[in-house]
Amino acid sequence: MIVVEYEAINPSSPENELNIRRKGFYKRNGFKETGYFTFYDDTEFEIGCAGMEFDAGSFGEFTEYLSSIVSDHIPKPYKKA
Repeated sequence: MIVVEYEAINPSSPENELNIRRKGFYKRNGFKETGYFTFYDDTEFEIGCAGMEFDAGSFGEFTEYLSSIVSDHIPKPYKKA
């Protein structure tokens, strides 16, 4: 499983056109929307996945491990209602 995070589409963002293009790039290259997002550094990110089906639990474990190495990097995956 290969996981990427890219800036979520946000019509009020001045960078939204770039975010749309970036998401399109990943989709054209085999990444699927997972329905999960993270939020850190004042930015919402969408999680994309290629290969196996996205496992939110494993991704959460990985980000917890990451936070033990990089103390200010503690994104928690979530789904929007």
